[in-house]
Amino acid sequence: MKNYGNQNGLDLRIIEFSRRVESALSLSRGDPILQKDYVSPVNQGRFSVIGKLEASVSMLQTARINIEKLKSWLQEMKEFLEKDRNRSNWARVPSSVINNFLSDRLSCIKVTTETASFQGKKLLNGDSGVKGETSDDHIRFIRGSARVLSSEMPGYPITIYQSAKPGILVGSGMVSESNLRNESIISITSGVREARYRIKENEVPEKFVENLQQCLLDNGIDISVYRTKDNHLFLRHNQLGSRSNFQGMSHHTNLISTVPGEYKEADPGMDIEGTIGSEKAHGDGGFLIGNKGNKKTDGLIIYYDGLIDYPGQIIGYVHVKQNGILVPLDASEHKMEILSIPSITLDILAAGVNNNSGFSDLGAIKGNTELECQDSIHLIIWSMTYLDFLIDELKWKEKIYVDRAVELLRSTISPQSAEDDMIYLSKDKAKDMVTQLKSMLTPVTVMKVTAWK
Repeated sequence: MKNYGNQNGLDLRIIEFSRRVESALSLSRGDPILQKDYVSPVNQGRFSVIGKLEASVSMLQTARINIEKLKSWLQEMKEFLEKDRNRSNWARVPSSVINNFLSDRLSCIKVTTETASFQGKKLLNGDSGVKGETSDDHIRFIRGSARVLSSEMPGYPITIYQSAKPGILVGSGMVSESNLRNESIISITSGVREARYRIKENEVPEKFVENLQQCLLDNGIDISVYRTKDNHLFLRHNQLGSRSNFQGMSHHTNLISTVPGEYKEADPGMDIEGTIGSEKAHGDGGFLIGNKGNKKTDGLIIYYDGLIDYPGQIIGYVHVKQNGILVPLDASEHKMEILSIPSITLDILAAGVNNNSGFSDLGAIKGNTELECQDSIHLIIWSMTYLDFLIDELKWKEKIYVDRAVELLRSTISPQSAEDDMIYLSKDKAKDMVTQLKSMLTPVTVMKVTAWK
């Protein structure tokens, strides 16, 4: 997958992203195949089906082209913010200029996601996929697969048995000037990343907390640093769930470690547990994902980071509408599948990505402070990573449809017996169709087609 260069702000590489929603990123694979009870004689020809497959491929390609545009604007925003962050304080760009720049690029993204279309059908706003609305501001609709069924009002009830929680670590000793004088290095590890902060001479507690926080940010560790009311060091992972664990060590004191020089494990985070529409779902951080095989909610994803009053509480509803299109898979159009392109509007991109600035999604990012710029980079990279996954999914689906069209064309070209009712193409007609298909085929499939000659 792509490397977006300097990602010091936060650990947002593919591993970090995929461990939260990777199970939901391959939703189009194995899309539902529907059996039609009645097949119109008008739609039984292979040419008609091949034409529909070609149209589906063109639609996917149009979607990909527009997603690449979104990525280019995201890349511009990321580079602008990182360049400003690396300037000295006196050379910093005014926040008004930063916000105007971000607003302009976000406007470009908004217009594209709302207007990109193919043959009059919008592609990136949910009109060609699943649209969702929730009954509560604390519940966020994230995505629906091609296997999600439309719900009746008020929607599918969301029942929560366990709220998601982040990993937290409380230092064993006091954040006092004497402890700071006796300490030399604080080490924090999260996943494959480690930050080592060397305490400065005569450092006071307030400055120590601030400097340790900056050290974690500079090393790409997504953890916030605080002091408790009773003056202990408090570290909290910014992402929810059982995978957001970490450990810390103070080398000579009990600022963190119970035994100086030994790592202290954070209290583990917890994944959300619950059901959607009374069907089983699994949690990954604050993401609740309908289980594979569910009749109505297979691949439906919501995000909830709130609390519950009691296990089994219905916290609200998610109303969804399936807008995917039917694509034929055989010459008789007896087998059909639903092609569903996820919505990637600004209120969905990076929704559920926790940050210190309180940005709810990509559309909310700003650059008034250095922290806001850092968190904006955080959400931008997260969005870029998601779009990379989505592009790969669309490419995979394109290949499926092209290969299916090739199979149908090959079976049509093959000589048939006199009593066979299948259509037989002349050699010239076959070559014309092969030429048309070649414009969409990968080099591998082109070799398959030209091998018939």
